[in-house]
Amino acid sequence: MVDAVATLAENVLQGCPEVRILTTSREPLGIGGEAVLQISPLPVPNPDHPASGLAHNDAVTLFAECGSVAAPGFVLTDDNTVTVARICRRLDGLPLPIELAAARLRAMSPEQILARLTDRYALLTRGNRSAPSRQQTLRMCIDWSYDLCTPMEQKVWAQLSVFAGGFELDAAEEVCDADPAADELLDTVTFLVDKSILTREAVGATVRFRMLEILRDYGREKAQEAGEYPDLRRRHREYYERLALEAEADWISSRQLEWITGLGRGSRICGRRWSSVRPTIPTPGFGSPPPSSRSGFPGVCSARDGTGSTASSPT
Repeated sequence: MVDAVATLAENVLQGCPEVRILTTSREPLGIGGEAVLQISPLPVPNPDHPASGLAHNDAVTLFAECGSVAAPGFVLTDDNTVTVARICRRLDGLPLPIELAAARLRAMSPEQILARLTDRYALLTRGNRSAPSRQQTLRMCIDWSYDLCTPMEQKVWAQLSVFAGGFELDAAEEVCDADPAADELLDTVTFLVDKSILTREAVGATVRFRMLEILRDYGREKAQEAGEYPDLRRRHREYYERLALEAEADWISSRQLEWITGLGRGSRICGRRWSSVRPTIPTPGFGSPPPSSRSGFPGVCSARDGTGSTASSPT
């Protein structure tokens, strides 16, 4: 459909130069003269800092407005505002999931909704009947987006779900399997950015990518269904193990500031849980003695298990 719309728009613009076309799409049309405005999720509040005006946050306001429709009489109070903020944060500030969560106020309290967000796809299933089918449940929405991806994009989406935080292209090339060639992986990552599956972030001279937690959970589910998630976790752990050992070997050098900056960005998953199954393979920071005890390497590793919980441990 995108190709057909792009052709139509280009023909109209060539025949009528004064015409301006405003479109909304999950990806750019890719025609000459196109100006793309990226629509980001709603800003999410930090519930640990209530003084930051939680009640005036757009995501919290949306939940309150939808909640008052689902459960007449629902209002934000000192008792529930922080909980609502945590719900919005867990849902990445995305309007549709927030609306679906608010609809659950018909039968649940905000505290109960937050407790059940460990399985978003089972909870967020009651949308507006008049909305398109893909907007009536969270799973149908993500399924629709997934089905519009090519098989290679679907595969890379699933593989990149192993990264709990941001990652760089070099890491993706090491962790994704050898099926896509390097240039093909680069194109696929670019297409996933165009389709809003990945978010691009410029950090100094480096470009990093990240995936919203909702999309990452979906991709992890696909990787587990394909039986490739254990291998992805192994390659992920081995990549960051090599990175930590390189940093240790090069720590006392002119590159120390570069290592501090590089290793401090995003989440470094050391695969603690995986290493507990494979104790014969040492992981920096979790062995005995750890490299940090010999070189002063200030690594901070985070381990994320299959439930999505995260635990951090300074090494």
